[in-house]
Amino acid sequence: MNQIINRLLLPIIGTRRQLKNAYSFGLKKCITILNNKSKNYDYTLVLTAIVKDEDDYLLEWVSYHKVIGVDHIILYDNSEDSKTSKILRKFIDINFVEVISYPGRARQLEAYMDSARRFKNIAEWIMILDLDEFLTPLQNSNIKVFLQDFPFSTSQILISWLIYGSNGQINKSEGLVLERFTRHAGTKSRWDYKPIVRPERVISIEIPHYFEVIGKTVNEDKKRFWVYPYVTNELSPINNPQKFRINHYYTKSKEEFDIKKNKGFADQTFFSNIVRNQKDFLRQNRNELSDNTMKKWLPNVKKTMKKFQVEDNNE
Repeated sequence: MNQIINRLLLPIIGTRRQLKNAYSFGLKKCITILNNKSKNYDYTLVLTAIVKDEDDYLLEWVSYHKVIGVDHIILYDNSEDSKTSKILRKFIDINFVEVISYPGRARQLEAYMDSARRFKNIAEWIMILDLDEFLTPLQNSNIKVFLQDFPFSTSQILISWLIYGSNGQINKSEGLVLERFTRHAGTKSRWDYKPIVRPERVISIEIPHYFEVIGKTVNEDKKRFWVYPYVTNELSPINNPQKFRINHYYTKSKEEFDIKKNKGFADQTFFSNIVRNQKDFLRQNRNELSDNTMKKWLPNVKKTMKKFQVEDNNE
């Protein structure tokens, strides 16, 4: 039954949606964008994130993504007592990071659409991530070479999660996230995705994992997705990425999860009053396999952190 749905029904649903999207976007505009191969951009890849009280993790997250080849990062700061700009001042000074004050409730999707509008003529691709998600190259893959391999008809690439657990840690401790947490779920699992998208082709976003676009949405193997592929564990394909994945450090230690759970959800007003609970921790605390994939990045990440660290964040 699942194969019938995937092979027959989803292409029909997807085609209808594509036609609807093209009509709402404007057919003439669609044709122009999908055929404009000569356009030049300032950036190949821009990361977008909305942050809330992430002071302890900002420097590591930004440094890591600079090391792996991201061109620019835009942060929408939803913190109540923000030190984001102070912590990242040296990155801001070289125009690698920009920080936008973004107060209010449930503004994540709004921030993502704002980013798409801002960069539609500046960046070839944007990617949306959270501060507990790290874009992870596998097999020495280079992100820019990876993106260049996709045909111009590709509008969106879905990169799959891999959930990391607590490593049995109860309390928050010294050290980087990349050092402290090295155990994750089985590699052939069913998880969500995050998109890398051509911003000029974005129409809308309804969930923080998938844009409605004109053109094709595919995975790293260029397999087309007509709709967002993760629905339930029963109906979703198994993820086993070979080129890139997103290491999702969802729980970290139990202490850090307890801090996180009180923040609620940033994506929708409906979820903004819901808090994560112990059941959520147990479901996401996946420690089946040990993995040292991130170890090779640590020397350069630490070097970058040292270079860009602001001595006194209380200034």
